[in-house]
Amino acid sequence: MATNEVSNNLEETFGTSDRGLEDERALEDDATHTSGGQRKSSSSSLSRGKKRKERGSETMYNVLGRMADSLDRFLNSEPSKPTTQAVLDEVSKVPGLDETQVLKSIDLLMHDQRKFDTFSGLPVELKKPWILMHLGR
Repeated sequence: MATNEVSNNLEETFGTSDRGLEDERALEDDATHTSGGQRKSSSSSLSRGKKRKERGSETMYNVLGRMADSLDRFLNSEPSKPTTQAVLDEVSKVPGLDETQVLKSIDLLMHDQRKFDTFSGLPVELKKPWILMHLGR
């Protein structure tokens, strides 16, 4: 994804824009400096620049807070795991497995949604070789 696309996606997601931040910086510079590089003596222009800076900082804190909350929800979410009954139903369709192979198959598939989905999608004639391959036989 290009940098502009990422920036635009962030703007849409979090309601920010680089242009708005640049405009705030320019206004702050204009409010605190004259064209000769000297500070203005007007306290109202200084306070206005300070307020703009505070709003920009507040916006950034809000964006970062939302990003942190989103990351926290993602990291604390439980990955989906197949149920024991679903795994047992699928493994039971495989002819010729002994009891130990059935139990090892259930253990293998219970903890990995991707492997379970792969196993479930295989035709019956490929399920036994797939299981034996993963059980090391």
